[in-house]
Amino acid sequence: MSILNLNEESSNRGHSIVSPLFRQTSKILNLFYFRIFYRRVKQGVLQFVMIKPVCAVTAIFLDRWGVYNEGSFDYHYGYFYCSLVSNTSISLSLYCLILFYMATEERLKPFSPFYKFLTVKSVLFFSFWQTCLFQILYSYELL
Repeated sequence: MSILNLNEESSNRGHSIVSPLFRQTSKILNLFYFRIFYRRVKQGVLQFVMIKPVCAVTAIFLDRWGVYNEGSFDYHYGYFYCSLVSNTSISLSLYCLILFYMATEERLKPFSPFYKFLTVKSVLFFSFWQTCLFQILYSYELL
């Protein structure tokens, strides 16, 4: 009998070392931790929904005051910081979605969501980077 495998039956008694109460408690704890995990992942995904409008409103005010300077990645202007916050937010959101997918992969397998997930998230992620790329090319007068 292995010390690490508590579900293994004892050879001298013929019953499991782990009590049914421990198994129930373990299931309840797993459910509790899954709920915490689910809440954290949901918060990680939805933070993008909150941060994106805040960045947009901030960009409007900074542009009105003349300190936004869209396309300039100079740290003296607001575009750099709005891009940094937006990129970090979308990266965190994508990371949390990947964690959620990995945690629920077996349950979602009949729906084959991987390519759907990949398509939607790549459109969001690459559209942001496309804007940054064009702004960089424009700032170096390559466009």
